[in-house]
Amino acid sequence: MLTKRLVIAVVLVVSLLTPLRLCAQQKQDKFSSNRAFGVFRGLCALSALTPDALEDVERRLKEQGFSLRDRTTWVLTDAQGAVWVRVFPATRACHLYFQPSSPLSVPESVLSTLISKGSAVLADGDTMEVALPGRSLSQAGHTGFESQWITFSLRGGLLISTAADITWNPPK
Repeated sequence: MLTKRLVIAVVLVVSLLTPLRLCAQQKQDKFSSNRAFGVFRGLCALSALTPDALEDVERRLKEQGFSLRDRTTWVLTDAQGAVWVRVFPATRACHLYFQPSSPLSVPESVLSTLISKGSAVLADGDTMEVALPGRSLSQAGHTGFESQWITFSLRGGLLISTAADITWNPPK
């Protein structure tokens, strides 16, 4: 039990630190769509989505080759899949979505752990959506919340998509 908690804690810490390290090391390199999902999820979760931070996120989206589909939706498509980043400046929110070009195999042990740790599990026909426990965010006096969910195919334990919502509260 302690080992599972330690592994989950390490995964959470790495998932937050990796985007910052990658941006610092590879400012000019282009990210693949699946890597871009993690990087921009981390940036939105660590930036408090202030006006300056939103400008920085949008600048980085442009640098990474995302195209603006409408006033809020940025899209990057490559051989690995597609990632959508929707930025809502008025509400200081960001929604991210990644869909691989073909479903990704997930080991049964990982799927089992995600299901047991999920805050909600919804099955609908051949698909299952696992909501991961949300987490509170705090940055320089700002507070927010992040939620993430993963959709799997029940036939073979294949990852179909993953999404995250990040919302920062207005400053007090």
